[in-house]
Amino acid sequence: MKKLTKAQKKKMWKIAGWTAFGVSAVMVARESYLVFGTNREQRRQLYEAALKRAAELGRPLIVLGDPDGGLLHHTLGRDFQCGMICIDPKGCGECGTTKEIADDPTHALSTMATNSAVVFDSGLFAFADDGYAMAQQLVRVSGGAGNLFMFDVPRFTLTSMFESKRKRVLKSGPPSSMALEWKNGLLSAEPSTGQREGAVSLKGLHGLRGGLGYGTGPRSMYYYERLVQRYPIPQGQYYTM
Repeated sequence: MKKLTKAQKKKMWKIAGWTAFGVSAVMVARESYLVFGTNREQRRQLYEAALKRAAELGRPLIVLGDPDGGLLHHTLGRDFQCGMICIDPKGCGECGTTKEIADDPTHALSTMATNSAVVFDSGLFAFADDGYAMAQQLVRVSGGAGNLFMFDVPRFTLTSMFESKRKRVLKSGPPSSMALEWKNGLLSAEPSTGQREGAVSLKGLHGLRGGLGYGTGPRSMYYYERLVQRYPIPQGQYYTM
């Protein structure tokens, strides 16, 4: 094999450097698009679908996560509102008349009645100490996937890999899936099982009724996007926004 000259080595390093720069630029651009665009819109759509479901059933809407938490929401505004009950380990300090619970979400949910509310998780599941314990409480309190709406950032993103204190990322979850499945980080394992992957079956999945659609089976995000567009909730109809 012919030995490379100094000029050829320099050229190869230059090509490698520009390639690495290009790949990094694409990754950062994609991450920025997701963080400031797609993720916010999906979280907003899921919250509004959960709000409609709660109004249809006449149940309280439980929101997991402070809508004003984090630098992004402080800077650009909320992606979702407080619901009737807002649970966050640090509290939901600016939710006003909403019942605020400053507690671990798994423990807070364990004190609530079975099949009693619609639950919207803005992403706290990813940070729970025990994914199995929280998943079971989410399913128990909501009564099934038709009343459970979960958001998480997409897999294989910089946020899902490097976000501080994150323990897992959703592989699938309601309302678009009948199974709540997740994968833990390389250095994380569920304390109850020691495993790095988990799944909890969701019973009671059904279509939205009362003029909001019929049918059974998982719903795609496209369904909920259309639902929100077709049936907007007037301000103040269910609770003060």
